[in-house]
Amino acid sequence: MPPRSLRRTAAALVVATVTAATLATAVAPAVARTADDGAPATGTAATGTGASTGTAAADSPRVVPGRYRGEVVARAGLILRDKPTRAGRDIGELPYGTIVRIFCKVEGGSVDGNDHWYLLADGSYAWASARYIRSLDEIPHWC
Repeated sequence: MPPRSLRRTAAALVVATVTAATLATAVAPAVARTADDGAPATGTAATGTGASTGTAAADSPRVVPGRYRGEVVARAGLILRDKPTRAGRDIGELPYGTIVRIFCKVEGGSVDGNDHWYLLADGSYAWASARYIRSLDEIPHWC
């Protein structure tokens, strides 16, 4: 087996340190919620300002989890995996045309010549091959 590239090794280390709980915590502020009385919740998602209140880090630019969007273009549906490779366990499927939120991308197992995989930002910690997701906005950043 050939040695891994430095980028792939670094990406593997990053992926190994991310957990579902960490993603759920990171993604939650980016999702707008409505209070039971119909009033918008407080925070960045409700205000749309892109900065949270009361923290020193609010003034610094940051990547908003799930800001990247894509559309599933696999006619038979897109299989979601627990690792960024075809050998990963099948943990779900998305139908053709589904709009997904993407957290970041890594290099993984090649699918029809494309070795990029997207980590979905829905809290499921699911990986999807970039080969079958068409970016709707800018291309996701590296994990």
